[in-house]
Amino acid sequence: MKKIDTALTAAFAAALDGRAPQKDYLRAKDTGSVQLLEGCTFLVGSDLYESTSCTLTESDLDTGSFTVGADYGIYLCKDGDTARPVISRNATYPDGFAAGDCRQIGGFHYGMVRALAADGQPVGTDGKSFGEGWKANVAPGILPASVWTLQHRPSCDPRGMVYLGSGTWVDIYIASDDGQGGLRSAWHATPMTGAEGANWYIFQEKLLRSGKRMLRYSEFCRAAYGSPEGEDETNENCWSAAFNTARNMTGFVPNAVSALGCADCCGTVWEWVDEVLVKPDPEVPAPAPGEKQWVWYDETPMEVNGGNLFHYYNTTLATMLAGGDWVDGEHSGTRAANIYRSPWKKGIGFGTRGACDSL
Repeated sequence: MKKIDTALTAAFAAALDGRAPQKDYLRAKDTGSVQLLEGCTFLVGSDLYESTSCTLTESDLDTGSFTVGADYGIYLCKDGDTARPVISRNATYPDGFAAGDCRQIGGFHYGMVRALAADGQPVGTDGKSFGEGWKANVAPGILPASVWTLQHRPSCDPRGMVYLGSGTWVDIYIASDDGQGGLRSAWHATPMTGAEGANWYIFQEKLLRSGKRMLRYSEFCRAAYGSPEGEDETNENCWSAAFNTARNMTGFVPNAVSALGCADCCGTVWEWVDEVLVKPDPEVPAPAPGEKQWVWYDETPMEVNGGNLFHYYNTTLATMLAGGDWVDGEHSGTRAANIYRSPWKKGIGFGTRGACDSL
């Protein structure tokens, strides 16, 4: 990185801050490196620097080595008369530097990466789309879709997210408790479900506190594409075997990853999505001709300040779940859907995944 003329006024330097040839000026070059494009300008303190094209690898870490499930920041740090990019797990500034001498310019997530063809389809060890051994053809690496910049990033906290496209970012992991009343996307965390008292309504509120929303079913299908389906007799490719007795930690099965890099889309827990449906109740007889059955269902458990349901049956309102849970075996999959449950249901196998718009 080269320092730009120190005679620039503060206002002019500020106007040049964050300029780049394109919004995604950081890109995954491969699963072990990120490329910074030439011609980007950044302020670090009162000094303005312009980037030269460079490739960042594990050797640019402030300390340690890349770890699966970790989020990394890319910082521009003053180094004598120049500045250099440094990678760090720290959320503030890299080890060995002072806060005033560093500026975060992007980041990425290091997780399990599925091998893909040029057209985005999973490939086997034979190089063919969905070919021999494709389900296990994964390896630790930088998730290409997780790389973010100051201009290409989610509007919420970018940690644990990947870019789905069309201005939407989605969580890599099923949502877990962030300890502050909201939800997070984290590796080897316990997925939040009805076991913690959450239902569709409560998940909506917790996602709101985190600056996120639920995925739509179409978004779930896109994010889940390339994930191996469930199997009755084994958990090798997703946590869904018929003999399981409980949910597991997020990211526990390395092969359970989509083409995009999302973990556990099939199995582990069902995921609430944003679709609301109206369904008949086959256990309630249909009314006689001319008879009406539209009433307030005061017993509907909408909870505090939730009101009641005015509808035809007390179970008419339903919300969709996707993916399958820990015992659904071969029924679990990237398009699996459950349209039976009411939004107030607190199922121990029902969780969710967050999404948000680009900044």
